[in-house]
Amino acid sequence: GKKKLEEMVAQRQRFIQGAAERKSMDAPLANEIFDTMEKFAGYGFNKSHAAAYALIGYQTAYLKCHFPVAFLAASMSLDLHNTDKLAAFYQETKRLKIPLVAPDVNSSAADFDVRGEAIVYALGALKGVGLEAMKNLVSEREANGPYRDLHEFSERVDPRDVNKKCLEQLARAGAFDALEANRARALAAAPILAAASAASAEDRAGGQGGLFGDAEPAMRVALPNTQAWNMQQKLDNEFAAIGFYFSGHPLDDVLDSLEEGRITLAMDIANVAVDGKPLELIGVVRRKQEKPARNGGKFAFLTLSDPTGEVELMVMPELLADMREQLEPGSSVVILTEVRRRDEEIRLSARRVQPIETARIGKKAPALCVRMERGADLSGLAAIAARLKSAPGQDRGKIYVDLTVEGGQLVTLQLPDIYATGLDALRALKTAPGVARVDLRAA
Repeated sequence: GKKKLEEMVAQRQRFIQGAAERKSMDAPLANEIFDTMEKFAGYGFNKSHAAAYALIGYQTAYLKCHFPVAFLAASMSLDLHNTDKLAAFYQETKRLKIPLVAPDVNSSAADFDVRGEAIVYALGALKGVGLEAMKNLVSEREANGPYRDLHEFSERVDPRDVNKKCLEQLARAGAFDALEANRARALAAAPILAAASAASAEDRAGGQGGLFGDAEPAMRVALPNTQAWNMQQKLDNEFAAIGFYFSGHPLDDVLDSLEEGRITLAMDIANVAVDGKPLELIGVVRRKQEKPARNGGKFAFLTLSDPTGEVELMVMPELLADMREQLEPGSSVVILTEVRRRDEEIRLSARRVQPIETARIGKKAPALCVRMERGADLSGLAAIAARLKSAPGQDRGKIYVDLTVEGGQLVTLQLPDIYATGLDALRALKTAPGVARVDLRAA
C-alpha cells in the first residue's frame, strides 16, 4: 500500500508489545528492529532499481553521444504520434546540427529512418494519415517502384488507406513535392485524386487492372491550376499536417528586426531567467489548454513557439478572459511574463499580452528588402506597398525590391516613397504572392 509515516509511528507500541508477548524480546531490541523498518515508510529507492536505472541511463547517454542520428531516429519513432515530443526532438536535431529531411512519398519510410548522417521524417508521423496506411503506401513503392506523378500515385494506392483527408495531409506536409512542386495545387487536387483512386480500385476488383500493361490511362482529369503558396501559407499548412513548423518559422524574418536586449528567446530562458525579474517573449501560440480555476473562470497553459524553441507558460483567468481571441493557436504575440525560479525549475506566468503587430519591439525606422521569386507578378506587392504608404505607425522607412531579371542578373529597386516598416509591415509583405523573403536592411 501507500507509504504513510504517521501510520508507522502509530504501530510502534503495538510492535514492541507483540514482540515481548510472543518472542520474549526486550524493548530496546524491538525498538532497534522497528527503527530499521520505519525507514521504509519514507521515500526509498531500492538498490536493484537504482542499479537498473543507472545502467539504462549510461546506455542511453552512450548511444546519444556516439550514435546521435540513429538514437534520435529511434526515439522519434517511439513517440511517432506525440506531437509535443516530436517538436522537442526537432529542436534537438537543430541543436546537434543533424539534418531532418522532409517527408516524401518516394523516399520516406512509415517510421523515422536514417540516411547517412540525416534523419528522414516519417510518413506515419503526419497527423491524420494512419501508420498502417503509410506502411502499405511504402510497401507498394518498394514492390513496384517510385511513384511517377500524382495521377499514377492515386491509381496505385488503396483508397481505403489513402483517402481524401490523407491526400490533403500529404500535400500540406510537402510529401508530394517530388511529384508536384506546387503544394497548393496538390492540395486542391485531393478530391480528383481520391475519385481516381476509388475508380482504379473498382477496376481492379472487376478484373480490369493491368489489361493494358504499363500503358497510361487514356483519360485523366486535369489538375486544378492553383497559385502557389507564399512562405507564410506554406508554414501554416506544414503546421497543420506535422504539428509544428518544419521548413522555417513564421518569425524567422522578425528576429533581425527586434530591438536588442528587449526580447528573450526560448533557447536563452534557462540562462537569463531570474526569480522575480520579468521576461518579455515573442512567439506563435502553438497550443492552448484551458482549465477551470478554483475561484471560477478559466486559466490556460500556453505553448509558445519561436525560431529557437518552445516555452510553456500560464495565463491567469482575468488576463485570459481579456485576451482569449489573441491567444488562439496560430496567433503571433508578445508576452510579458513573471518569472518564478527555484534552482533549475522555471515557471512563467503571463502578465501582459500584445499582438505582434501592435507591440513596440522593433528597431527604429528600418528599411525592408523584399526578395521576389523569379518571374513573380509584382501586382500583389504593389497593392501592399500602397497600403503601407498610408498606414499609421512611428516606424517608417524605405522599401527595396530585389528582382532576378533575364540572364539571371539580380537588380535592386527602391520604391519611391516612405512606408510603414514595423513588424506588421514586414509580416504583411511576407504574405504577398511571389515574395521569397523579407529582410531588414540598414536605412
